[in-house]
Parts: sequence; structure tokens; C-alpha cells
Amino acid sequence: MSSALAIASVTAVIREVVRDAFVDHGVPVLLGSADVTAVAPDRIALGDTGDVGLNVYLYGTTPNPGWRNAGLPSRNRHGDRLTNAPLALDLHYLLTAYGRQDLQAEILLGYAMQRLHEVPVLERDTIRTILADASLLSGRLADSALADQVELVKLAPAPMSTEEISKLWSGFQVSYRPTAAYVASVVLIEADEPTRTPLPVLTRGPRDAVTGEERGVVAVTGLLPPFPALTTASLPDARLAAHLGDAIGLEGHHLDGTAHTVVLSHARLDAEHSLAPDVVAPSGVGVTIPGGAPADWPAGLYGVHVALTRDGREVSTNTLALTLAPVMDVGGITVTLAPGPDGPTATIEVPVEPHVWPAQEASLVVGSREVRAEARTAVADTLTFGMEDAATGTFPIRLRVDGAESALVDRTVSPPAFDPSQQVTIP
Repeated sequence: MSSALAIASVTAVIREVVRDAFVDHGVPVLLGSADVTAVAPDRIALGDTGDVGLNVYLYGTTPNPGWRNAGLPSRNRHGDRLTNAPLALDLHYLLTAYGRQDLQAEILLGYAMQRLHEVPVLERDTIRTILADASLLSGRLADSALADQVELVKLAPAPMSTEEISKLWSGFQVSYRPTAAYVASVVLIEADEPTRTPLPVLTRGPRDAVTGEERGVVAVTGLLPPFPALTTASLPDARLAAHLGDAIGLEGHHLDGTAHTVVLSHARLDAEHSLAPDVVAPSGVGVTIPGGAPADWPAGLYGVHVALTRDGREVSTNTLALTLAPVMDVGGITVTLAPGPDGPTATIEVPVEPHVWPAQEASLVVGSREVRAEARTAVADTLTFGMEDAATGTFPIRLRVDGAESALVDRTVSPPAFDPSQQVTIP
């Protein structure tokens, strides 16, 4: 695969191929001069004293549809690099001819298009020869490895409508000149980073002790895969998020085995806990979130899975999402009013469990108005909120910590209703 220098290398090779075509056909002698450049169109000198030559300009890149999914997924769920997935690009060029006299631009464009028609593929030897020139960025382009990438770079005309041409040259803000569009496909840019590679497969299942033959692929009837998996997590009182001290049911299948451990990992913070289950059955596992260490269980989104030993092997289930919600001590909330420029300012102090870590985002929703918590430098069991232009009255309140919201709706009744205990009064 190529390095990031491959884009510049393709431009340099196309420029030199066209330049060789001009020399082979005596164009510099015919026109007096015929240089080939690779700069932006607005850098070309125009007029009676302007340049005579052809300009190769890269005006855009697009992902190559055939290669864009190669090497994916490139990382596992922990963020470890599995593959160096290539950045596959098609390069879009404009070949623009410039002349001072009649027919000069047409001659230049004709010879350039003829050579690219005869050489539709950039051969490896051609690339190596051109990029070895020390005048090209002091020979650095030779390090692009363009000649060694798996697929050769192919050149093809790219017809453009009048509208597309008009938009391009309007963006250049220069006068239009005879132009041909080409696409170079494909450039494969790949990082050279170490990856995690799994060990080779030794056997397809255990070997028979007598015959020594592999068990082979196991076929099962039904839609359930024959390995431990979790399907749903059930919470008390039909809540959408768990609280500290809750008993949680993890439903699934093929959970029979030994040495079960329930692992909960916070999605944002360095907080992981391994718990012994209360109940274990082939169709589910029950576990209780401890309520005695509120500082160790920050609210937010957790991933939960079950590790167990089955048929003599340590295995893990898939991971389910589980939200741990904050719980306010509504009776301990204090509200202090002070005069402000636009009305009274209310300072609201809210005791909360679990305790809130400094890196967590916290806000209080009073009625429909959201107020950010004041900054913290340590784990806090009480959050302070300053509400400017506070209205007086009694309002329902919700506390949000890292997207997890305290329970405001009582779902044990039908239809669901607001919990009357989750209110605050601003005098």
C-alpha cells in the first residue's frame, strides 16, 4: 500500500508522462515552449506574455467504492487496531492548455490526451523511474510506495457537463481555457501501524480422544445461537434506569455453567465492577447493585456482560446497555434566593446518589428549564445550581448526570403519572 505521499506522486507521474509526450512529438520546437505544470489555475500567467503549456490540476478526491470497505472493521470494541484499513481514493484532475497564439492550446491538449489514451495505466517501472528524480521534493516522493501498491493506478476520461465546468471555473475565478477532465483510480493510502492479529485456528472443535478427528462445525436447529448470550435487562418498578441497591434480572440463554461473574463497565469513566450473581439459571442471571458505596458507582451508561466457565472454557456473553440513574434526596434540597439584575437568583443545592465525579456533566431540569451544575474539583454528594431570573412556585424536577435522568414518571400505575415527590418549591 501507499503512504500519504501517493497523491502528490500520482500528480507528478501524470505531469512527467505528458511532458515526455511533448518531447517525443517535438512540441517545444513547434510552439517555441511547452512546459507542463501542476499548480492551481489562478497561478497561471495569461495574456500575450503568458505561459504556453499544459497544467495538471488535482481539483477533487472521492472515496473509491470498490475499496472503501476493505479491512473493516479496523478496530475492536476496546479501540485496539485490528487492521490498517486503506484510505482508498479516486483523484480527479483537470488538464488545461494555455497558448498565446491560434491553435497552440488545441495542439497541447491533443498530444496530452493522446498520450493518456495510449498509457491508461501508470506502470510500476514508470512510477519508480519518475519518482526517483532528486528534483521532485529532494527525492522524497520515492518513499510513497505508489509503485508497490496492490492495484495499479488507472487513468480514464471523466466527461463533465457544461454546468459542472461552469461551476468549477467560476470557483477558480479565472477565464476558462480548453480543458479535459480525468480520473485516476485508485490510490490506496495505508498506515504502517502494529495491529492485533488472532492466533491461527488449530482445530474446528475438540478432537475425539479415540479417533483423533475434529468435532467439526456444530449445526443446531432453531434461531438461538448455541453460546451464552444476554437478551434483555429487567428493572424494578418498570423503570427505564437502575438505581443503587436495585436487583436486576439479566435474561438470556445458554447461561448454564460455573463461576458466573457479572461485569459492569462505565462507558465514559474508569469505573468497572465485578459482582457475584444472586441467582443463576440457564435462562437468566440475577444480580444486585450494591448501595453502600455511592462514590464508586458514578451515574451514566454502563455496559454489562456475564463471564462464566462452560465446558471447561472461560467465555463471556454479549454486552447489554444499562443506565444507572441519579437519585435526589428531595427532602434535603435547599433553595436560597438573592436579588439579581433581571429578577431573583435561586441557588439550589441538591443531595444526590450516586455521588457525581468532577468529569461528569450534570444539570437540573426545573419544570422545563435546564440549569447546569457548578463546576466541581472532587467527587461531590451535593450539587449546586444557580438559576437566574427564577420564577416562584412548585415545579417538577429532574436531575441529569451524563445523560442518565432521575425518575420523574411513576410507571407502576396506569396510565403513567408524574411522581408527586419529585418536586421543588421556589418561594
